[in-house]
Amino acid sequence: MKLFPLLLALTLAFPGFTQEHKLLKAEIKSKSKLNKTSTEKGFEFVAISARFGKGMENLTKVEEAVTSIEYSGDTLVVEVSLVANCCASFVAELETVDNKTLNFVFEKNDIDCLCLKGIYLTYKILAPKGDYNFQMNGTPIEMRRIDPNKETEEMEFWDNGNMKSIKMYIGETLHTEHLYDESGKRTKTLFHKDGKVIEKSY
Repeated sequence: MKLFPLLLALTLAFPGFTQEHKLLKAEIKSKSKLNKTSTEKGFEFVAISARFGKGMENLTKVEEAVTSIEYSGDTLVVEVSLVANCCASFVAELETVDNKTLNFVFEKNDIDCLCLKGIYLTYKILAPKGDYNFQMNGTPIEMRRIDPNKETEEMEFWDNGNMKSIKMYIGETLHTEHLYDESGKRTKTLFHKDGKVIEKSY
C-alpha cells in the first residue's frame, strides 16, 4: 500500500522525466548583440535545432566536438556534440571571434529530469565558404571523426518513462530492434538483414 504514494511522490518531484522526449529544444536568442555583430561581419545565424544523438547514451564516449561540417548553397551547417540533461533547452548565439573563428554561445536550461544524454546541436549560418575554427562557449573544439562501421544504439521511451524500443545500428544501417510494451516488458525483436526482417516474439 505504501508503494503507490511513493511512486506518486517521485512523479510529482520530477515532472519533466515522463515527457523527456518532448522537451528537448533550441532557439536563437532574440535581440542578441553577438548575433547582430556577426551579421555585420557577414555571418548570419539563421537556425538551430537540437536532437538526441544515436548511440550517445554511453556518456563516456561523448565529447564536446564538431561532428559534421557541410554547405547547403550559401548556408554553413555545423553539428556539434555535448552532454546535457534529457529535458534541456538551449538559447543560442553566434560570436564571430575573427573571420576564421566562430564561437557557438548558448545558455542551457535544465528542467528537472532524471538522466543525461549525448545531444547534437545543429547550427545553420549564412557564411562565406572557407575553413573555420570553432568554439563552444569560448572553448576551442575539434572535429571528431565517426567510425562508419561502429555499432550504436537509439532508444525511445513511453510517456510513463518505460523503455519503448532499442534500435541497434552498424554505421547508418539498422540491424536489430527490441520492442517493449508500456509496462517495460519486451514483446519482440526484429532482425534486419539483406532487406529481410526476421521477427522473434516473447
